[in-house]
Amino acid sequence: MSRLTACLILFVIWALIYLTNLGSSEFRSEEGHRVLPAVQTLDK
Repeated sequence: MSRLTACLILFVIWALIYLTNLGSSEFRSEEGHRVLPAVQTLDK
């Protein structure tokens, strides 16, 4: 197997794992949990 073929296979595996889980639910609504403490601190 050539080096180019190995790199392409690695890239395809990475794309399948990373890009399919990019919009998963564990990343949704996460920003609100980080912003609320900061807003409460600024309001004091």
